[in-house]
Amino acid sequence: MSNPLLTLKGAYGSGSESESDTEICTNPKLKFAPLNVAPTVITDYDVSTERAVDISTGEIVYNPTATEMYMPDQGPKHPDRKTGQASAERNMLAGYAEKEHISDFAFETQRKTYHSYGFAVDPSRNLDENGEELPEKQVISHIGIDKGAEGNNVWQSGVQRKKRKRVKNEDTADTENWQGPWAKYQDEKTNEELAAKGEDREEMDALLKERAERKAIKRQMFDDSDEEVDTTEETSTLHVDGKDYQGRNYINPPHDVDVILTKDNPPERCFLPKKLVHTYKSHTKAVTSIEQFPLTG
Repeated sequence: MSNPLLTLKGAYGSGSESESDTEICTNPKLKFAPLNVAPTVITDYDVSTERAVDISTGEIVYNPTATEMYMPDQGPKHPDRKTGQASAERNMLAGYAEKEHISDFAFETQRKTYHSYGFAVDPSRNLDENGEELPEKQVISHIGIDKGAEGNNVWQSGVQRKKRKRVKNEDTADTENWQGPWAKYQDEKTNEELAAKGEDREEMDALLKERAERKAIKRQMFDDSDEEVDTTEETSTLHVDGKDYQGRNYINPPHDVDVILTKDNPPERCFLPKKLVHTYKSHTKAVTSIEQFPLTG
């Protein structure tokens, strides 16, 4: 007869082991939901009513706002460009420059005036709020301008020179003191007023008298001279005989060369010499000119 305690112990032990094995095998696996790293996001650009202006089009059929005009074509705004105008299209470093109907002289005048005096006429501020032209042109300046300098340029200075006044005496009855249109200026000094006085005056008169005597002596010497100046004519010296033994002149073209110089047509083979052809000797004077024989080219 078996012991009931042992039977209960064996049953308890076998049941617990089988139960633990079953729990390990039947443990469920973990499952994660799929993750989308780039979900669909609705940006401010999608819901915005603003439309970027296409810079490739030469005409705009609607009236865009300033924000739309300076809106970037793609991407967000540049962090370093605080204003919209800084992010606008530009064809040069300082901005966008386009041709304007203005003469070169007017443009250079305002440019030189700005660099010289610090102000220039503002071309965009010639109209008031109502669109009417202002009586005086507005000025762009980076320094304080005197009221007398406004409207002037490098060709027109603001300081006007005062006109010199003449001595007036229009009384025609006073024949001795009447001045007329040829009167002297009020601040003008005559030669008599500027002339030296006292010892300086005597020294000046002596110097002028001495100069006059020298001129008179030179003039008299020139008038009394009877020498005639001979005009020298140009001459030439021929160092050879004028004619040879056959009676030919020295300027006749030579016939002892390979080329007939009297022909009108040039020879077929005509080229510059590559070696020394002739050396002029027995001529100690300077050579002024070298000419060809007559009718030889």
